[in-house]
Amino acid sequence: WEGEGAQGRYCSAPRPEYCSGEEEGGPLDLCYQLVRLYTDRSSGLERLLSPASHTADQLDYRLAWFLHRVLTVLGYRHLAPHARDRLHRDTASQMEALGLWHWAVFVLCHVEDAVRRREAVEAVLERNVASLDSGREEFLVSELGLPVQWVARARATLARAEGRQQDRAECLLQAERWQEAHQVIVKEIAPDAIIGQEYDYLHR
Repeated sequence: WEGEGAQGRYCSAPRPEYCSGEEEGGPLDLCYQLVRLYTDRSSGLERLLSPASHTADQLDYRLAWFLHRVLTVLGYRHLAPHARDRLHRDTASQMEALGLWHWAVFVLCHVEDAVRRREAVEAVLERNVASLDSGREEFLVSELGLPVQWVARARATLARAEGRQQDRAECLLQAERWQEAHQVIVKEIAPDAIIGQEYDYLHR
């Protein structure tokens, strides 16, 4: 399909089913690229993991992400780090857009760099903490192994936005943000507690 013989082209180019015509440089079918990867382990993964290889929706990264996980287990690890991180982030963005933000956290837990992983997960938590119920919190902490401190910090951010200083202070203490919690207690909570003679609460 790539050359011209005496009888013309031997076969049609292996394009995805949604493609019509023989446009040059178009996407190649996912199955064809998997066969080529099997015969030549050095074949690039970036083109194979592009949504264009299997769907007309260029923002649908579901199959590409799952395929990447399978190929990683099978030993195909030559995807560039920046492309791997972008695949994780794009898939997480899709999950979050669909309202499945707790699964977006699951996807982001696969980011290899610890600093970038924490930043990405905490950003998702802070954006969606208002819809965090006990079931999702159990999933995040027990199933995914997220530190309780990360969840508490996101709750503290929400409490600050809503002006709930007492809840904010308790969440900051749970998140082990000692200095910030101390400032909130001294500046926001203690004056009102002393005026209202709420000494037991202030002591606690």
